[in-house]
Amino acid sequence: MVKMHSTPPPRSFCPECRREVPNEATQCPHCDAYFPAMRHRTGEPGRAAVLGALRWLALVALMGSFASIAALVVPPFRVAELVCLVVSVPVFAVLNWLTARMHEATYHVRL
Repeated sequence: MVKMHSTPPPRSFCPECRREVPNEATQCPHCDAYFPAMRHRTGEPGRAAVLGALRWLALVALMGSFASIAALVVPPFRVAELVCLVVSVPVFAVLNWLTARMHEATYHVRL
């Protein structure tokens, strides 16, 4: 039994002459124009939404750490700012690492 693809394979076109070229080509065989090798970037919308939410949370954690540093400089000193700093910096580091790994897994660049 022959398996049918749900979506047709991606097609590439020359940016200069607009004619179809092979997916692996970096130069148009018709007009000899060069174009970037990285043309196809695909991803999953659901994972991209989760990635965006994690990046937002990482930004909030980074802003929290900056706010706690600023609050530690200005008297009076409170323990809450120190706790916020101790918590927000590792949270930012973990979320930043996690978003970098998710970005690699979510977006696939094909030549």
